[in-house]
Amino acid sequence: MNTMFVLPRRWFAPAESARTLASPVRDDIDAMCQNAAARDERRAPGILPCVDLVAGTDAYCLSMEIPGVEPEHISLEIREDTLVISGEKASPHDAGAARLAGERVFGAFRRMWALPEDADADAVSAATKNGVLTVTVPRKAAPEPQHRTIEITRQ
Repeated sequence: MNTMFVLPRRWFAPAESARTLASPVRDDIDAMCQNAAARDERRAPGILPCVDLVAGTDAYCLSMEIPGVEPEHISLEIREDTLVISGEKASPHDAGAARLAGERVFGAFRRMWALPEDADADAVSAATKNGVLTVTVPRKAAPEPQHRTIEITRQ
């Protein structure tokens, strides 16, 4: 949470700000919040999209909420039986513009899942609709149990 936007002093008129906790302690708290905000802006932002995993009889289905992310900004890979989804949600605002308030998050994301043994990694498909990425991983057909008769010999 960016504490700069909890109760900024500039929301008060100058006469009111003198009456609202104007003290050295308040100044120290303001300076601490500004330093924390500056550190947050230097750190690379990242997001963690919400995911639902469902195991059906024929396939596994993964649904990830990524509103505002274009399909060309999403990478879907399978690396050594691991499903990797990565991408970036870019800010629509000019980088030089002053951000007065912000509740939406922007940045890169990367999520990884180990595929189950019965997953058919060669037939994975994906689609997006209304800001939800849906990845379908079909299940391999279970091998038919082989039946054979074994002859018993006398020794």
